[in-house]
Amino acid sequence: MNHQEEYIQYTVENFVHLILNENIEKKELYAKVQKIEASEELTSKALQRVDFAYKRIEEPLENDIKYLLLIFPFGTVNRTNNGSLFDVQKNKELGFKKKIEEYHKYSSIGLFIYIIIIILALIFF
Repeated sequence: MNHQEEYIQYTVENFVHLILNENIEKKELYAKVQKIEASEELTSKALQRVDFAYKRIEEPLENDIKYLLLIFPFGTVNRTNNGSLFDVQKNKELGFKKKIEEYHKYSSIGLFIYIIIIILALIFF
C-alpha cells in the first residue's frame, strides 16, 4: 500500500495534519484521493473527511469566547474553570488552526486593552 492509498483510511485529524504539514490545496488533495483505486463508497467517505478537515481548519472561534478573551486575556477564566471553556492543546491536536490563531489574537488585544487602561490610570490618577 503506497502513501496515497492510505488516504482512504485517513481520519479527519490525519487529513488536517497532512494539509497543515504539507500545505496541500483542496483541489490537489481531492485529485489524489480520487486517483486511488477503491470503491466509490470508500472514495466518497474519504472526500467527505477531506471536506471536514478543511472546514475544521477554517472554523472560527465562537463569539462568546472572543468576548471573554477580551475581558480575561489568555484564558484566565478558562484556568479557573478547569479548561472547560477552551482547551488550546486539544484544539491544536484536532487541527482547529483558525480557532487557535483567533484565541491568541483576541487575548493579545485584551492584554493590550489592560495595558492602555493601566497607562491611562497612571497618567490621570
